[in-house]
Amino acid sequence: MTLDEAYRAAVQHHLAGRLQQAEQLYRRILEAVPDQPETMHMLGVLAYSVGRADAAVELIGRAASLKPAIQGVWNNLGEAQRALGQLPAAESSYRRAIEQEPGAPEPHNNLGIVLEATGRLEEAIESYRQAIALRPDFAACYSNLGNAFAAKGELDAAIENYRKCIAIDPNYALAYNNLGTALEKQDRLEDAEVAYRRAVELTPNFAEAWNNLGSAIRRLARFDEARQTFERALPLIRITPGPRGTSG
Repeated sequence: MTLDEAYRAAVQHHLAGRLQQAEQLYRRILEAVPDQPETMHMLGVLAYSVGRADAAVELIGRAASLKPAIQGVWNNLGEAQRALGQLPAAESSYRRAIEQEPGAPEPHNNLGIVLEATGRLEEAIESYRQAIALRPDFAACYSNLGNAFAAKGELDAAIENYRKCIAIDPNYALAYNNLGTALEKQDRLEDAEVAYRRAVELTPNFAEAWNNLGSAIRRLARFDEARQTFERALPLIRITPGPRGTSG
């Protein structure tokens, strides 16, 4: 098997979810050609997908330095950096990705997430809008745009964008939960309950949505039902050692 054949086979394994086989082939290629940037990039993408963001930053960053023009390398580097909480570095990588592929919506969306996380809400909103202009059916970006408006206290705009997200993807549980939160802040408790219930129907292990549903039901003075709902949330709560970064 030539190196080109090995690389194609590794990518096929990767795309099919056969990650162990893909990693073995990627590493064999790098043993033969240690500075092969495309292979290094893909091995980094694989590492990120299994939660090894530190390894992903090292591998993708090295690939980007060896061959900056690899498609997607800067956006993928930004994602790994964001997972580690390296927000200034992630912002720089996303901006480099936008320069490289100005027509790609993902870097604009991901840049918006970083801008929002650092409190630059107007800039985040502009980034999300640019992503949506490039991909009008970008459901996740409508949800993110809703989050930015909610953070500004503009609940009507937040609700409008959550509903746009749901119209595109009716199975987007997170958008239903966020819609419920915005509605509850407007004291529209019955509407919030409907949204939360849809979130937990779609994702039965969604602890936050169960907790929010309990809150709305309690505010509606259905106390026994609220207690039962909170009890549904408790076993789903996961305690972690501490934050490792930010999330989108």
